[in-house]
Amino acid sequence: MRWWSWRWCMQRLEGLCTLLLVLLFPPFVCSTAAAPTDVVATVDGQPILMREIDALSSIQLSKIHDTLAGLLARTVDRLIDERVRSLTPPETLAELSQLPVTPPVTDEEVESYRATHQKDMPGMSEGATSESGEQRALLRYYLEQKAREAAEAHIRQRLRHGHVIRLSLPRPHELETPVTQERQIAQVDSIWIRAAEFEQAAAWRLYQLRAEIYQERRRNLEPVIENVLFSNEARRRGIGVEALHAELSAKESVSEEEMRAFITAEQEAGRPVPSAERTQTYLEFRKAYDRRQALLKKLRETIPIKIFLKEPPIPHFPIADTGFAVLGAKRGKRLVVYTNYRCPACRTVQQEVDTLLSQDKKLRVIFHDFVPGFDPIATEAAYLTRCAAQWGVFARMRQELLSRETPNFGQRWYKESDLPQLLRRLRVKKRTEFLECLGTDVYKAIERDTADARTLGFEAPPAFIAEGVPLAGTPTAETLAQALEQGLKMQSQRNQAIENDAAPRARRRRGRWSSSEWIDEPRSRSNRQPGRARKQDVIVEDATSPRRKSRVRQAPPVTARPPVTKKAAPKPRRDKLFDME
Repeated sequence: MRWWSWRWCMQRLEGLCTLLLVLLFPPFVCSTAAAPTDVVATVDGQPILMREIDALSSIQLSKIHDTLAGLLARTVDRLIDERVRSLTPPETLAELSQLPVTPPVTDEEVESYRATHQKDMPGMSEGATSESGEQRALLRYYLEQKAREAAEAHIRQRLRHGHVIRLSLPRPHELETPVTQERQIAQVDSIWIRAAEFEQAAAWRLYQLRAEIYQERRRNLEPVIENVLFSNEARRRGIGVEALHAELSAKESVSEEEMRAFITAEQEAGRPVPSAERTQTYLEFRKAYDRRQALLKKLRETIPIKIFLKEPPIPHFPIADTGFAVLGAKRGKRLVVYTNYRCPACRTVQQEVDTLLSQDKKLRVIFHDFVPGFDPIATEAAYLTRCAAQWGVFARMRQELLSRETPNFGQRWYKESDLPQLLRRLRVKKRTEFLECLGTDVYKAIERDTADARTLGFEAPPAFIAEGVPLAGTPTAETLAQALEQGLKMQSQRNQAIENDAAPRARRRRGRWSSSEWIDEPRSRSNRQPGRARKQDVIVEDATSPRRKSRVRQAPPVTARPPVTKKAAPKPRRDKLFDME
């Protein structure tokens, strides 16, 4: 019988067995067919289903699902652009890179937009004059940003022209847990983009949204568990649930001594003294509440409760320790900061970083630029800090920027006439080279840092990686220190798991080699198999043959070889501007 016929028979036999199982044991099959995620907890063996707790926060969960869908669409769109660029010939990419930059917005365009959209813009009154420099700069920045977005969309459209793009996106509720890595979610020509790429590209934001779903369900689960406990207790007492609640919330008399003790405690704490009527009402409520909580605690201790909801694991990110701007120790705990010097949150968190640096002398902070979108103010500050880091004055330049107020749109941090005085304050030795650095294409390195931050899943600065643990927003110095300790602990656990996994392999490997015939261990003559020669330069021939004699193969003479001088490979050339250690 051919192999494919045998496989066909086995498949049919398996289907027949399944059908018999369904017909003979329907309750068993139905119970095993339920998905494990449907049951989130059990109280004394009684299951609590997911839909019961989701019904309490249907609106909030729907909003989170919408956010997940938007994150999926944006991330997949970015992955498609990256894949299309990888498939585009280099000459086409070079041609598109040479396209002229969008022309600057003229004053006439600013005034025209202001006149037509005056009612839609906040803070723009009808009596406002057109001489407001800040308003004109804001409008100019807005129009330039829109023009750049339109130009980038046009380039993406040209790159995608001629490519076949298909989408097979998972549903939003499927993103509540990590999608199967091999799941195909998009296709560019004949190349698939799999879910593993999406999970990596949006790891941080996915973790945040999944944590929100977990916390929402965990909050909803507690009252459901309490209702089940009270229902079982009411059934045991032979009364209704409402009667049990009425019994637990019944008023209990409050003595004069209890009221005087409560008023005295309030006076000693410095709080205003309530009236006698309010004191009595509060003490009655607290007694009923304590009675209810005491019964609930007793039920929780006596009735087995199992909770199957699991908090999403914190993702572990790689640490980009090749930054040009570094503060603190040369070696030690590493904190990577993606930031800029314009956004208020970024400037606030810089003070927390300084506090942490003063507290921990073994901390190493690596700064990377994160300038999302077109932002000339943040870009100018990034230019200054990068050139300052190249010439060893990054710390002074950073303090200069943090001590100054952020300039308004249309203004600069430093005018050209202010640069000589700035260089004297920074104590720059090579001032000419510093000024030449400001005229180079530093923006490419800034774009690379920003792209790296987006690849990790961060959408806005500031963002942090504390020994692999991601953070975002404005954490305090204490929060950053806790994240660093958590990251070190996770790395230690990961290394221990790798060692434990590698130990059995090493033992098996040693076992194989010890039984090999190539091992140089002494063997007794009894263990050697007759007629089997060892691999060496002696050839043993049959001694029973009269014509053949044992002979020894002469080893070829060894000729002295001239000494070989190894030339060291030349070190790779690095651009000092972008790869400072």
